Amino acid sequence: MIGRGSIKVHIGGKIYPQPRDLKIKSSGYFSVSRCQIVAYDPDSELAKRAAVNLANRLSHLINIPYTYQPNSELSGSRNIVLTRDDENLDMVKYTKVLGAEEYEIKITENSASIRAGGSRGYIYGIESLLQLIGEQDDGFYLPIAQLRDAPYC
Repeated sequence: MIGRGSIKVHIGGKIYPQPRDLKIKSSGYFSVSRCQIVAYDPDSELAKRAAVNLANRLSHLINIPYTYQPNSELSGSRNIVLTRDDENLDMVKYTKVLGAEEYEIKITENSASIRAGGSRGYIYGIESLLQLIGEQDDGFYLPIAQLRDAPYC
C-alpha cells in the first residue's frame, strides 16, 4: 500500500491477478473524481464498447455520472482514454505489439489510458484500473503508474 496524505491505494496483492509488469510512483496521482469522461478511439467499435462499460462501472463505483465520447471531440486532458492496438504494428515483424488479451495502462497526473489488443485485453485492463482506485475524503484517485499484462500461457 502507498499513501499520499490520507490517500491509500492498495497495490500489488490487491490487483488480481498480479500484473507481469507494474511500476507505481510513490508520489502523484490522477483524480478520478474530477474526470467525468471516458474517451475512445473513434475508429474502433471495440474501444467504444469498452468505454461504455468503463463509464458505467465508474459511475456506479464513485457515484458520479460518467460519459463517454470519441477522443476526436475532446480538447485538453483530464480524461480516461481507451485505444486499440490496431495501428501499432511492429514494422519489422508485421505483427501487433499487443496480443489479443494483452493490455497496457498508463496513468499520469493529467490522464489515464488503457491500450488493448482486443476485447479481452480491455476487460482485463478495466478490471486492473478499477482495482487501483483509492479513496480520500475529497474524492477518488489513481496512483501515477504504468503496467502491462497478458494472461500467462
